[in-house]
Amino acid sequence: MGCATSSQQKASSPECSASLPERVHSTVSKLSRTVSRKLSRKLSCHSSRSLGKQEKPDEPLVADAAPEPEASQVKFVSGPPLTLLEARFDPKSSRCTLCGNTGLDIEGRFCKCPYGRRNPPARLSEGDVEVDVGPLSIGSDGQALLPRMKLGIRGPYIYEVGGRRSAAIAKASHTYMACAAMGPTWSHILEQVHFKTSCPSAKVLLEAMPEILAAVQRSTSVNIPEECAKARKTTRGEDHLNTNGIVYVFSSSVSAEQFLGSLDIAGYSSTVCKGDGLQELGLEMRVSISHDRRIVRVSVYQASSGTGFDGIIKLRIQIPEHVESEDKGI
Repeated sequence: MGCATSSQQKASSPECSASLPERVHSTVSKLSRTVSRKLSRKLSCHSSRSLGKQEKPDEPLVADAAPEPEASQVKFVSGPPLTLLEARFDPKSSRCTLCGNTGLDIEGRFCKCPYGRRNPPARLSEGDVEVDVGPLSIGSDGQALLPRMKLGIRGPYIYEVGGRRSAAIAKASHTYMACAAMGPTWSHILEQVHFKTSCPSAKVLLEAMPEILAAVQRSTSVNIPEECAKARKTTRGEDHLNTNGIVYVFSSSVSAEQFLGSLDIAGYSSTVCKGDGLQELGLEMRVSISHDRRIVRVSVYQASSGTGFDGIIKLRIQIPEHVESEDKGI
């Protein structure tokens, strides 16, 4: 009788009345709720400590990127490489065996040498000045729109494009003039342009040449006058360094950024020159070294007179690779 009563009590209790799967599910649910409560309390404590010590609630997790310093903005640029035939071209002695410097081979196809390119080397001779004069268009902002120049520098030589004008255009109210020459020094080139084309702007740059040469030496550690003197001494005055240059004159407002940005810097690494002397003369200047480190190039512009100069000089030495400017390494 007692045993029967005990059996009835066990059957009436919830634990006894529940099946085995239900009891397992109930146990798992309880354990899951317990673990969740404990984990939630731990995460809450850790988060409050982190906010109190390291971050504020309203601060972003990722800080905004700091702006780059002004010194790193467009002070150094390297132009694209030249072809092997362009890089090895010498305006004084190069003669193509395939085209004979005509630009066309025996089959009538364009040669791969510089003379077969769209902008072939100009046929300069010492003592002469090649001139190109053309019209300037003016944009809606009042700034002159630079045309494609028919005289310019490409690697180690001055190039020319067909259709050059050597006389002024009577009907054009806004014009440009480009004068190319070669000689022993940049000063010699400026003197030729000044006297043979009656270009007064060339004299402005001629007077500024000492400051330009000083800026070159500061940027490259190359003393151009000293290298010229060494060349004359080595050849006992019978030879000199080869220099080429172009003087540009604009009758309308052309900015230094426009002028310098229009130059072909293929084969060169360039850096901007700074200095009180240049600033006092109102000159914006860029100095470049060729990729083979044997040519120095200066590109100068004076906005007040609308005059620019782009010149190259081939050295007898190779500029050491460790040479760096004070502003930015070349």
